[in-house]
Amino acid sequence: MRRVNLPRSLPSHTLALTTLLLAGAGAEAGTVAYVNAAGTCDYPTIQAAVNDLPAGSEIRLASNEFVLNSALSVFNREVRIVGGYPACGAPASTSTTTLRAGFSGDAVVSILGNVPGALSLDLVNLDLVDANNPTGNGGGMLVIGQGQINLYNVGIFNNIAEDGAGIYLQSIAPGPLGVSLLAGTQVGAVGAGNDALRIGGGVYCAGARVRLGATQISGNSAAQSGGGVRAFDACQLISTADVGDTRIDGNSASEGGGIFASSGTQIELQSRPGQRLSISGNVAQGDSSPRGGGVYLTNSGTQFIAHGAWIENNQAQLTGAGLFVTNGASATLDRGTDACALGDDQCSRIAGNQLRNADGSLSGNGAGVFVSSAQASISHTRIENNSSFTAAALRASGSAQLLLSNVLISQNSSSLRLINIEGEASAGLDLLTIADNSFVGAAINVSSTAPAALSLARSIFLVPEGNSHVSGAGATQFSCLNTGAGGALGGDAHLPAFFDAANGIYRLRNDSQNLDRCTAMGGESPVDLAGLPRVIDRPGTPNNIGPVDRGAFEDVESLLMDGFED
Repeated sequence: MRRVNLPRSLPSHTLALTTLLLAGAGAEAGTVAYVNAAGTCDYPTIQAAVNDLPAGSEIRLASNEFVLNSALSVFNREVRIVGGYPACGAPASTSTTTLRAGFSGDAVVSILGNVPGALSLDLVNLDLVDANNPTGNGGGMLVIGQGQINLYNVGIFNNIAEDGAGIYLQSIAPGPLGVSLLAGTQVGAVGAGNDALRIGGGVYCAGARVRLGATQISGNSAAQSGGGVRAFDACQLISTADVGDTRIDGNSASEGGGIFASSGTQIELQSRPGQRLSISGNVAQGDSSPRGGGVYLTNSGTQFIAHGAWIENNQAQLTGAGLFVTNGASATLDRGTDACALGDDQCSRIAGNQLRNADGSLSGNGAGVFVSSAQASISHTRIENNSSFTAAALRASGSAQLLLSNVLISQNSSSLRLINIEGEASAGLDLLTIADNSFVGAAINVSSTAPAALSLARSIFLVPEGNSHVSGAGATQFSCLNTGAGGALGGDAHLPAFFDAANGIYRLRNDSQNLDRCTAMGGESPVDLAGLPRVIDRPGTPNNIGPVDRGAFEDVESLLMDGFED
């Protein structure tokens, strides 16, 4: 063994299978020890090294695989374990090392911290696989107590547990328990997904703080809820600025195929230019109540905030294939301030989500978004290509409050309506472009008994020939609309003059009568759907009626090749 200076943590930009970086500010002395599967390096086993080495040490694994006879236990230790060294004494990691469970009834790695400041663990370039723990907590990794755990380029595959088949996290007072999944860490997918016989196929989080950066949670399953992530007890789930996409995709459960969050969970996820945050291809399926294919949120105090996220191509059977919000929870989706490049009108998306029966036929009510006795605020977002039997785009019920602004609703398909406002729900819709959707009957059905069930203003609201705009006995209010031929709802009958609707470009041409058409009411967002300046009122260009353009897009002459409002 030899003593070297070690940084306390790896730089956040470390990528999969890269050489371990051993330089950085704030370094302190520690011991480096090598372990191989034959036991011929510095210690006979990884466990012996963990138990013996002083705080701040690093254990370097010099074999492709270790078959463990029992869980690797880390109890109140400050240590780094790095896989992928080609030989004892090798200076750099060049690959990954697999820790394979050769036992049943426990997680591959079991971590406990019960003394403040005592637990600090980095796992680097490792795969944790093949746990068989069907009646216990944690498959790949079990973490209980308080401390900080950082995973860099760690794969957690093919594990089974009752709860938390990939990772089980439980914070215990006084806490906190922080876990960072970074630098290409994957929970599920490559070797095979993790399987929870109850809840939390990929990640189970009770009260912990989880950071996601260039992370993939994929191909996991749970029999009940949270195929990708099951979060509750004020769990915090946040994304970081690490280079690389973060994806929660291809997971399945009866409820919350991608994410199931309850009991005061706080989720804040954000894309950045060149870094996509997506929740896609998840499925809510099962015999009981398959709801919330992408995201399921419930309970007062549970919050989901997503800046520039893509919630797309998820599936459920009953309702909420993309986003399901109920029982006092709240959801906010927007483009944020730095999630996407200026002019990117694909920044935030709820797209391609489907409600289908097992035989593939369309089913359910509310494919894109379902809100029931809860709150949802959606702005600067495309809601498109969703499909269900009815209400392919949106459904609000119970005492829901639904707010939409600077939103494009297009290319959605239902056997019946496009949007349902039910129960005592209320919906405030402003600056929307609704066009090129397929449905039968009315686009929006308002059966809600709320005093102001539907307010729709400053929007382009077009329906196919032969269809109606609004039905139902609920209280409605409309202002400054372009509703196409016939001038329904008191709207203008002129054509919208989209730039190229056939190719999904719903920005207005410079000859559109929707330019400078509506009054400013105060409090408008400073940007439109694409992040370009909103409420442009140029000197020398007379207003038609007011400075606000109808719909989700504002004319911005200086930033577009077409000189609108010349």
